[in-house]
Amino acid sequence: MPKLDTATLESLLSSFFRFDLPPSEMGMKMSEGAADYLITDLADALESLRRAQLRLITGLTDAQVNYSPDPSSFSLSEIISHVVLAQNLTHNLLIDSTIIDLPHIDPLPRGAGDGSQRGISASTLISSLQHATESLMSVIKVIAPQPPRLARHPLFGNMTTKGVLIFQIGHDLDHLKQAQLLRRTPGFPTKSMSLDQTTKS
Repeated sequence: MPKLDTATLESLLSSFFRFDLPPSEMGMKMSEGAADYLITDLADALESLRRAQLRLITGLTDAQVNYSPDPSSFSLSEIISHVVLAQNLTHNLLIDSTIIDLPHIDPLPRGAGDGSQRGISASTLISSLQHATESLMSVIKVIAPQPPRLARHPLFGNMTTKGVLIFQIGHDLDHLKQAQLLRRTPGFPTKSMSLDQTTKS
């Protein structure tokens, strides 16, 4: 199997995130697309994306992580806080995709972009992303050797453990690209700008 680098992931993800597929069939398409990869390969790919997200916000000021070019655009604070909270659903799906009996957590957010928060400090953002990644990797390690069963995503239908992981990888990759684009916008503040100046944008 090809290494799960960004180009391979984008090609793989495009094969099942298609407008001609009913959403309820996408879960099994994701599962089929990821079937030939080891769970450890998928976990490594996800962890690599999280490291890229972390590098993107490390060293930034509070003003920089809370900047958005216009009211309809997300700041880095909103992007990363959404990624952190959105993984709650993945946590539960991973548990449901095996016969292991572990407690669920609140699956919020329930819609696109939900859970996003502006005004988070850069240090808190880094800490929450690190903690979320460690938590998800721990769950993957626990469920990986367990006998499988199908989990049911509320939108995409039935999914295997590998399908759940490739779904999370796709979500992370999408928001990583969103964050990279934001960092390259001409108005992205310098470190000398204050948080007040960016929130007036």
